[in-house]
Amino acid sequence: MTFPMTASDKNPDIVREARERRLIRAEMRSDRLSPHDILIRNVSGRGLGANSRGTLPPIAGELVTIRLPDGQMVQAHVRWTEGMGFGVELDSPINLAALFAAIQRLKDLADTGATFEVKSRHRVTTWRPDEDKLRRI
Repeated sequence: MTFPMTASDKNPDIVREARERRLIRAEMRSDRLSPHDILIRNVSGRGLGANSRGTLPPIAGELVTIRLPDGQMVQAHVRWTEGMGFGVELDSPINLAALFAAIQRLKDLADTGATFEVKSRHRVTTWRPDEDKLRRI
């Protein structure tokens, strides 16, 4: 596992931003990787941790583009990788409140669109012959 130097490593006065633990589906692409799904596990205004759902994980130092659920496209540099997990530092900060609000709107939209109602119970009927018409052997 590799951990390239970040701004907070070079300057101990910089405090890392708190991470919000979430499970968010997004899409990632790079010059080397075709677009594929990722699962974001934690996010802050300047970075995120995720798992690659594709066949190959990103490489530390690689420039990637991530499409968030609100449609926002963000550029980021991969800072570390471990198996299919990785962490990125975003090139520009994102508005977490707007991102979480967009995710909530998508969730509410999905919740209102699905209605499950059982109209009648499923009844299994088995054909039975008329006993009067049966021939005795």
